[in-house]
Amino acid sequence: MSQHFDLIVIGAGTTGIPCAVEAANLGAKVLLLEKSHEVGGTLFTSGGHMSGAGTKRQKERGIEDSHAAHLADIDRISHGTARKDLSTLAVTLGTETIDWLDEQGFEFHEKAPRIVYGHEPYGVARTYYGTESGLSILKVLERLLDERIALGGIDLRLNTGADSLIEEGGAVVGVRTAGGDFTAKNVVIATGGFGANP
Repeated sequence: MSQHFDLIVIGAGTTGIPCAVEAANLGAKVLLLEKSHEVGGTLFTSGGHMSGAGTKRQKERGIEDSHAAHLADIDRISHGTARKDLSTLAVTLGTETIDWLDEQGFEFHEKAPRIVYGHEPYGVARTYYGTESGLSILKVLERLLDERIALGGIDLRLNTGADSLIEEGGAVVGVRTAGGDFTAKNVVIATGGFGANP
């Protein structure tokens, strides 16, 4: 028996949770599938480092930075190989994301923003992370998810992996799971992963 949704999001991690929450906030009926017994994905293993130029936090600390300077650093560090369109989008949204996390009560590490020397460094302190690495991000996302589930609009299914996509006429119209088929107007695959994940 199939159940129908406006949106199915596969993966309840860094991308899947905010996607599901925002869609539900806009009135969509959302199914959020997660193969694990808990949400969070790679946030359990991630350092949770993020970058943003021209943030409120930088300004409060007297750090002068801009999107142009951030893009120049990306170009320098990548030796000109980074895609300009994606870099520009990441830099623009990075600032908004850091400021949004700040508004959400994100627990920044006392040293953030800082220059991180574990790789070729930026020219200015613009790397942020939380007191508990990736788990600091998860705390914010989990709170927003729990609030939205309580208000309705999101059906979270843990221990439910997507076995395959359901296609009709060349379009994805749903997801097949061990527990049944689910159909939707839209499907987002947010399964993520990381380089060391077999």
